[in-house]
Amino acid sequence: GSNAGQREPRILCVGFGGGSIPSFLAEMLPQCHVDVVELEPAVIQASSDLGFQQDKRIHVTVQDGAVFAHCAVESGTGYDAVIVDAYDADGNVPATFATEHSAFFE
Repeated sequence: GSNAGQREPRILCVGFGGGSIPSFLAEMLPQCHVDVVELEPAVIQASSDLGFQQDKRIHVTVQDGAVFAHCAVESGTGYDAVIVDAYDADGNVPATFATEHSAFFE
């Protein structure tokens, strides 16, 4: 079959960590585009020390993940999958991503 006319799958990763999840996705799904949003610039800066390698299919933005997702919806940007890998200082998923009635889910 031909891929002509098909758009590339888009994945949103909320939370960057060491970059292993976005890197895995880009490697295993070579036709996909991965947007990553991370709240803390220091996390992204430290990722190269953890072995993260830049990839043209991975686009990293420093911003609040819920705000980014809301802006994406407002602009008509759709995602085929959303992965939330975000934690607060106590190791809990922020309520913005964990409660069914939050703006993130709307």
